[in-house]
Amino acid sequence: MITPQSTRVQVAGGGLLLSSGILHNVPWTLDKCTFISDFRVLLLSTFDAIVGMDWLAAFSPMHVHWQ
Repeated sequence: MITPQSTRVQVAGGGLLLSSGILHNVPWTLDKCTFISDFRVLLLSTFDAIVGMDWLAAFSPMHVHWQ
């Protein structure tokens, strides 16, 4: 369910996008790890989702194997 909430979101490079709402408790999977997160609704042309600094901070420190 989307909660309407107009908010500006700063993205990489310093640009601002307008978020029209929040999707709550969305399950999503990356490789074999499943997470439940709130997602802000954004009009994106290239990406399906953007992981925010709040998520990165909540799951830090991380070990990443880039290959």
